[in-house]
Amino acid sequence: MTANPLTGVIAEESIKRLYSFGLGIKDWTQIKVAAGGGSGYRYLNYSGDTLVATQIGPQPASTLEPGGLILGVTSDRSFGEEQMNLIRGTCLGDGSLRMVSRSKATLRIGHGVQQKDYMQWKHKSLSPYVSTITKAGNGLGFDSYASATLAELRQHLYDSDNNRVITHEYASQLTLPSIAAWFMDDGNLAGSYINHGNGKSTIYCFAIKEMSHRLILADTLEKLCGARPTLCKRGFIFSGDRNRVFQESIAPYVLKSMNYKIVPKFRKPFAWEFPVSKSSKDGTLKVNPMEIVSIKPMAKNRMGRAFSFEIPSGNPALLDYILVYGGENQADLLSINLTTNP
Repeated sequence: MTANPLTGVIAEESIKRLYSFGLGIKDWTQIKVAAGGGSGYRYLNYSGDTLVATQIGPQPASTLEPGGLILGVTSDRSFGEEQMNLIRGTCLGDGSLRMVSRSKATLRIGHGVQQKDYMQWKHKSLSPYVSTITKAGNGLGFDSYASATLAELRQHLYDSDNNRVITHEYASQLTLPSIAAWFMDDGNLAGSYINHGNGKSTIYCFAIKEMSHRLILADTLEKLCGARPTLCKRGFIFSGDRNRVFQESIAPYVLKSMNYKIVPKFRKPFAWEFPVSKSSKDGTLKVNPMEIVSIKPMAKNRMGRAFSFEIPSGNPALLDYILVYGGENQADLLSINLTTNP
């Protein structure tokens, strides 16, 4: 297997040439890296000056240091389009993204017991990439499985101090279903609407404090829903005819059990469908950075046969899921120990 570090495409390729350096090489070095999520490690045993794929291009193994990053292949969850719409919306509301490794994050969702139906709908919609619903504090909750996709998403929602933010890129990926999910999480209906009037909707947004970031969301709400909210300390308010426009735009994506947040005359049949996922919960392979845990010489008596190789495309090969370069011009430098693996 090989991988293109720039495009992330992983493919099966035949080895064009295999170079053998025989037995008796004693100077081996081992690079130990975190597997990229959960527990476990990957190992690269080399002699000479093997080229390893990194985010800045091929680098000699001798220049690498513990704590640095090299490229490898990890299993990632392939969330569907509608699942991502739900995730992006609930991450603005009751969902939170938590890093579990250098390259993966999980989504945690929690609700009160009175919102059990809503919780179960979210859980079903995000299957098969979620754990069992359990008691969480005074309510219920569940976590998604770790994913590099969620780690990438988190970069657009949290700054280096773990404060909530919103980037233009994240906002550009929001959809009407995403806004509906956010409103079901953090929205409220008030005002006069029983006999006359259109009521007043509030989307609470205490976590995002910077006005510039709130303006990004206000612009997005106006673009998607056709009505611009009023900004306040609590978040965003739609009133009068603007609330009619807002509520009519999201009503088809509001779950029946959450319809109490929609003015009765604006309610519509629920039309948010999630195609049944055919993907395995174990996920698919994806190129991701891996953190170097340690680099150390191997024992002199750990003798093994050394190999190098040439791939037709020139892409690095997967050696214990680490991306390593070969090539005819590097035959005297590349010495990969394929036989000795802890």
